[in-house]
Amino acid sequence: MVCRSTGEVMCTVFLRVHARPELGVLMAAVRDEFTDRPWSAPGRHWPERHLVGGLDLVSGGTWLAVRTDRPAVAVLVNGPGEVPEQPGSRGVLPLRMLTDGAPTRHDVTDLPGFHLLHAEPGRTRVISWDGRRLRAQDVHPGDHMLTYGGLDDLGHARVRRFLPQLPGLTDDVWRTLLEGPEPFPAAEEALLVDRLESGRSYATTSAALVRVGHDRLTYDFTADPRGAGTWRRMAGPVRSHR
Repeated sequence: MVCRSTGEVMCTVFLRVHARPELGVLMAAVRDEFTDRPWSAPGRHWPERHLVGGLDLVSGGTWLAVRTDRPAVAVLVNGPGEVPEQPGSRGVLPLRMLTDGAPTRHDVTDLPGFHLLHAEPGRTRVISWDGRRLRAQDVHPGDHMLTYGGLDDLGHARVRRFLPQLPGLTDDVWRTLLEGPEPFPAAEEALLVDRLESGRSYATTSAALVRVGHDRLTYDFTADPRGAGTWRRMAGPVRSHR
C-alpha cells in the first residue's frame, strides 16, 4: 500500500514529537493513491506479527502499520530517485522496520526512492533512499511534515501551507487537519486530493491519526476523510508486554 503519483503531490505525514518523552509522538497522515488499486482496511493481516495496518492487495505490503506489543509506528512516503528496471515493492518496508529493524542497503537496492518514518518511545527517525544513498536522520522535538521531498521540505506547496499552522494546534484537534472539505482538491497545495492522472482517478483514499507513547498507542482510521463520523479505532489503547 504505497503512495503513488506521477508528480510530487502525494501522501503527507504530520508529526509532533513532544519535548517531554512521557507525552510521546502524535502523527496524522493521508494516503493518496489511484482509486482502482485494491486494498483492505487496517487489521491484523500478518497474524504471526503484532502488527495492525492496511493491506495492499497488489503487493501484500502496507504504507502504514503500528506495533501493538511494543508501541511503535512506521509509515512510508515516496521519494525522488532513480527507478530500477525491475523495481521491488516498498510496501514491505514498514513491516520490516517494525519487526526486524531498519533496512540495510542490501534490502533497498531494487527499490525506487522513499522516506520511511519510524517512531517509538524515545526515538523518531526518517530513513531515506534515493537509489544511490541510504541515510537516516533523527527527528528532534517539534512539529514537522514529511512529503516527497523529505522532512519539512518548504519547496512543497503543501508544506508551505500547513507547516506554519501546526504550532497553534493542540493535540486534541489534530484530526481536523485530515477532514474535508478541501477547497481546491486538484491544486498542488491541496491535502485531500481528487483529480485525474494519466486518465485514472487519483485521490486521498484514507487518513490515520496515531499516538505513540511509553506502553501505549492509539490508531484511528478513516477511509473517507471527507465524510463526517467515519473514523474508527483500529488499535489501542494497549499496554506493552515487554
